[in-house]
Amino acid sequence: MEVIYTGIHQTPEDIVNTVIQEDPDAVMLSILSGSHNALCPVIMEKLKEHEIDDVLVAVGGIIPDEDKPLLEKHGLKGFYGPGTELKTIVEFVKNNLKR
Repeated sequence: MEVIYTGIHQTPEDIVNTVIQEDPDAVMLSILSGSHNALCPVIMEKLKEHEIDDVLVAVGGIIPDEDKPLLEKHGLKGFYGPGTELKTIVEFVKNNLKR
């Protein structure tokens, strides 16, 4: 796997522009600020606006169980909290790629 790290404090527009430029198979978001319910739906909507529907999108951070259904409704597939082993995330990606 090749990982492209874009840095912290990226806007939804920045993230979608990177997806357009790099054409990844998966986007793994890391949100520790608690703003996942505000940011993730915007990111998913902007991906749809650009007709990008073949990219796996997952999120890591502090994601309460009660927030997961909303995020799933918007198309996010995986949720990983602090301390999740890397091999768990890698297996998720391998098993869930859309391409």
